[in-house]
Order: sequence, then structure tokens, then C-alpha cells
Amino acid sequence: MVDNYLIVRDPFHPHTSREFMPLVPGMTLHDIDVAGDNPYIILVDGEAVLREQWDRLIDDEFVTVVVLPQGGDGGSNPLRFILMLAVVAVALWAGPAAFGVAATESAAATAGYFGTSAFGASM
Repeated sequence: MVDNYLIVRDPFHPHTSREFMPLVPGMTLHDIDVAGDNPYIILVDGEAVLREQWDRLIDDEFVTVVVLPQGGDGGSNPLRFILMLAVVAVALWAGPAAFGVAATESAAATAGYFGTSAFGASM
């Protein structure tokens, strides 16, 4: 007999963010209380259940609630990405002229570093 349901707050690290909550007899999926305002999904025996079906009773089933992660500060910033590309372009163009040929290698390394970190931040 299953007498708990599981809340996973971080699906990327489920082993560190688990909470076991007691099931009450006669409880439905609507009765599950997930603190916070983040969206979540409910899995019953590993299968996602649509919200329209949450009025059914939980009957000896393993219920998992997975809280969906949200972006930190509201998502990516396109202006930041464009400005980063401009800095890289200026560094590639002005570096060798201002500091000699040795700066070309440094500018290329800078472009590779900032290009990958800006690309990763925009995704």
C-alpha cells in the first residue's frame, strides 16, 4: 500500500530535492498541495495525468509531483547577446592593429570564449 506521494522540486537533481508527503484516504490529485507558484506536472505510476483528470481518487498508486524549473531573471536578454557579439567583432578587428600580431591569438581566444558563453546564455 502506497501511503506517501513524492514532490520533486528540481527535476535536474531529483535526489537532492525530494519531499515525501502523506496521502490521506479519499484524496484526489486536485488535493495535492504544492507550495509556491511554479507550474508542475503530476505523474501517476510514471504516466503524466492531464489536469482534466485530476478529480480521480488516488488508489494505491505511486504519485510523483514534478515542479517545472523557471528561468532565473525572466529569460535571455537579446540586447546583451548582440552587444557581446559587437565586443568580439571589435576585438578581432582592433586587436592586431593596436597591439601587434601577437594580439591576434589573444583576440581569437577571446572570441571563442565569449562566443560560446554568449551562445550558451542565449539558449
